[in-house]
Amino acid sequence: MHSAFYMTPLEVLLRHLQVETLILTGPTSASCITVTAHDANMRGFDLYIPADCSCARNAEEHQQAFGQLEAAAGANLTPSTSVKLPNIIRRTQISQQAPTARRTGGNS
Repeated sequence: MHSAFYMTPLEVLLRHLQVETLILTGPTSASCITVTAHDANMRGFDLYIPADCSCARNAEEHQQAFGQLEAAAGANLTPSTSVKLPNIIRRTQISQQAPTARRTGGNS
């Protein structure tokens, strides 16, 4: 099983770009997506994993992987047709502004 973070500069790049939220898709929900999701969660990234944008060897394995991803990695399993990028971007912008508002007493 392989994580997109394992022995790659991915985290450095995402931090440099100030990315806070990841949308994970790919062909193997029970391996690569699962491992990458756990690594991303441990690094503090918010996760969206549309279940209809990946697969597994069979439907049972796919469902088990997504049950575990939701419970253990805190992933949002919104279907791809419901993922609204403008809303995700807006939430990220608000969360980036929140620390500034706290430091200045909310008068920014």
